[in-house]
Amino acid sequence: MDEAFATELDAIPWLSNIGQPVTAVMPWPVIPVTSWGEAFACFDDDWEALKGAARDRLTTFMRDRRNRGIRDFDWNEMVRAIKARVLTRLDETVWRPFGERHGLTPVFADLVASDVRLAALEYETRRIAGRPEFFRLLLQVYRAGHFPCGWCAGTWPDGTLVIY
Repeated sequence: MDEAFATELDAIPWLSNIGQPVTAVMPWPVIPVTSWGEAFACFDDDWEALKGAARDRLTTFMRDRRNRGIRDFDWNEMVRAIKARVLTRLDETVWRPFGERHGLTPVFADLVASDVRLAALEYETRRIAGRPEFFRLLLQVYRAGHFPCGWCAGTWPDGTLVIY
């Protein structure tokens, strides 16, 4: 895993501005929500489908490169490195304790970890022309101390991101 990106992840003020006004520039228009109840009400099938489609674009991109004989890096090794360098520690010291303090299920930490893992994989493909990008942009929400929780008013990339 790229050490500069890992250091950047370490410096994120994870979830520190939950419920606060959005002051950072976001990659899409945003609608803020004001409670965990609202946040998880927005976490619907459409949001899951959007994130699933973004994940599928990334995996298809990497699979197609591998099928053409281009081996930029070992996908599985990259996931192991990301988990070892940042995910396990952030999960144990930030995301799970945060979830427990706020009465959230363990799935909450899994959602954040998945977004970060996929953002890191997108980062690793940053020098490859035509690579998809969604989770690196979504990471800007976390950098601003918020939680991305939904999408409304249009089909991605048009529409509005819902954040808490």
